[in-house]
Amino acid sequence: MLRYVQREAFNKRSAPVCEGKKAGNKQALNQVYIYFFCLNCCNYLLRPVRDEMALHYELAQLPYFFTGTFACMLVLFPLLSRLNSLGNEHFMRVIHYFFISNLLIFWWLLSMLKDSYWVHLSFFGWTSVFNLLSISLGWGLITNLFSAQQAKSSFAHIALMGSLGGITGSSIAFVGALFFTPVYLLLPGVVMLSIVLWNIQKLHKVKPSITHTFRQTKQSTSLIEKNGKRYIRQISGLVLLYTLLATFLYFEQAHLLAYSQSNDVLVGVFQLNRTAVLALMALGINAFTLVLQLLVTKRVLLKRGMAYALSVVPSLLVICLITLSFYPVLGVLLFTQMIYKTGNYALMRPAREALFALIAPDNKYRVKIWVDLIVYRGGDVLGSWLFVMLLGVFGLQIEILTLVIIPIAYLWQRQGRQVGRLHEKLLLEKTH
Repeated sequence: MLRYVQREAFNKRSAPVCEGKKAGNKQALNQVYIYFFCLNCCNYLLRPVRDEMALHYELAQLPYFFTGTFACMLVLFPLLSRLNSLGNEHFMRVIHYFFISNLLIFWWLLSMLKDSYWVHLSFFGWTSVFNLLSISLGWGLITNLFSAQQAKSSFAHIALMGSLGGITGSSIAFVGALFFTPVYLLLPGVVMLSIVLWNIQKLHKVKPSITHTFRQTKQSTSLIEKNGKRYIRQISGLVLLYTLLATFLYFEQAHLLAYSQSNDVLVGVFQLNRTAVLALMALGINAFTLVLQLLVTKRVLLKRGMAYALSVVPSLLVICLITLSFYPVLGVLLFTQMIYKTGNYALMRPAREALFALIAPDNKYRVKIWVDLIVYRGGDVLGSWLFVMLLGVFGLQIEILTLVIIPIAYLWQRQGRQVGRLHEKLLLEKTH
C-alpha cells in the first residue's frame, strides 16, 4: 500500500504556484481563513466530549478504543482513495455531508443511550477519525492553493486562524458544559460544519480564477522523482515518532483525570465537571498557541527554515522529559504537555503541512490520507499497547515511563531535522 502511495504521489511533473490576480488570491485566502476557523471550532467542541467519555473506562481498556479507530482507518483508506477520483470538489463535499449526518445521528444516539459502551466506543472512534481526516483534508485543500515557498508565509496565518477557532470552540464547550449535558455540544458542531461545507463550495468557485503556472526544470523534476519515495518515508517516520510520544502523554493525562472519585475535579477553588476541565485546558493551550503564532511562527518558518521548525519542539521536550524523570510531579507533567501541544500547533503543524506542498496536487489527498490516517493512527495503537505493557511491568511510575519517552523525543528531533533539510534541498533545486 505504501509503495502505491509513493509511486502515485510523484507521478506528476510539477506542482502549482498560485500567481493569479491579486483579488482572486485575496478572496481565496479569506475563504481559507473562515474555513479553518470553523473547522477547528468544531473540533474543539467535540474533543472534550470524546475525552470525557473515555475517562469512564479503565486505563487498560483505552487501547481497544485506539485499535477500533485504527481498524476503521484501514477500512476507510481504499474507500477514500476511490472517492478522491471524483475530483477534489466533489470529494470534499461528500465527506462533509457525511460528517454532518453522522454528527446528527450521534446526537440522537447519545441522547437516547447515554450510558451505552458501544455508543461511546463508536463516538470515540468516529471523533478520532473526524479530527484527523477533516484537518488533514483541509490542509490538503489549502496546499493546492499555494506554492512551497508561499506556504511558509501563508500557513502561519492560517494556523493562527485555526487557533482562534480552537479558542472559540473551547470557550463554547467550557460554558456549555457548566449548564448543559455534554451531548448538546454536538449541535453547535453541526452548525460549524455546515459553514465549512458552504465555504468549500465558495472556495472552489474562487479557485478557477487563480491561474496556475508550472515552473520546474527537468533537473528539479528528476530530483523530485528520485527522492519521492524517500521524502514520503521521511514524513511518515516523523509523524510516527510524534504520535508515539503524543499517545504516552495522552495516557498520562487520562490517568490524572480519570481516577478522581467522581465526575468532578477541583480546579483552584472551583468544582468543575471533567468536560469543563478538558475544555478549559484546551482553551489555555490555544490561547498560548495564539501568542506564539503571532510572535514566532512566521519568523521561524521564513528565517530559520524547515529543519529548525521541525526539530525545535522535540528538542525542548527532551529537556522537559529529563526534568520530569527527576521531578515526577503534576506541575512538571502539565508544563511538558503545554510545551508539546503549543509547540505542535504553533510550529510543527504548519511546518509539517508545508512539506506536502511539493507533492503533485492530484495525489496530495491520497498521500495525506495515508500519512495522517494510517501512519498516525497506527502510531496511536502502537503507543497505547506499549504504554499498557509497560504499565503492567513497572506500574504507573512516571519516572520509569519517561525514560522510554526520552529516546522517542530524541529520534523525533533527528527525523525532523532530516526531513526539513530534504525539503529545503528539493525546494532550492525546484526554484532554480
